[in-house]
Amino acid sequence: MKHNTAKMDLSIKIVTSVVFIMMLGFFVASIYINGLIIAALIMLIILIFCYLYAPTSFEISDSRPIVYRNYGKIEFNHITGCRAIEKKVPFTIRLWGNGGVFAGTGIFWNKLYEVFRMYITHAKQSEFVVVETERQIIVISPENPKMFIESWKTECPQ
Repeated sequence: MKHNTAKMDLSIKIVTSVVFIMMLGFFVASIYINGLIIAALIMLIILIFCYLYAPTSFEISDSRPIVYRNYGKIEFNHITGCRAIEKKVPFTIRLWGNGGVFAGTGIFWNKLYEVFRMYITHAKQSEFVVVETERQIIVISPENPKMFIESWKTECPQ
């Protein structure tokens, strides 16, 4: 059963809008300063890639979590645990990825989970779901976290 991502958070909408406005500004400014067209094109490429790799839905199939994106999907190893976040996530560092254009995705690190992947579309940590696989931890933001956890319990009986 597919689970949609949570609605895009205001902070993600703001970051996306700022990057989009900057790109438009560089395009307009390139009329007067030719070199700025390169900056505008780089910003456009960033926007396209961030859109294509933003999560759209999540699924558990054959005990494996799948993250669907606007372009393609990512399948992970078998799930060993799935739970809601009980306490506030500590200070987190983004090692690689997108920090807020259309979504928050990529590889992150903190003391609690160490190195983990994140696919979120809103910033309300109390509604994140931690999916533990054989090799890694994945933090996601499904539209209905409780329903996602329940589907894991029925799909992956212990």
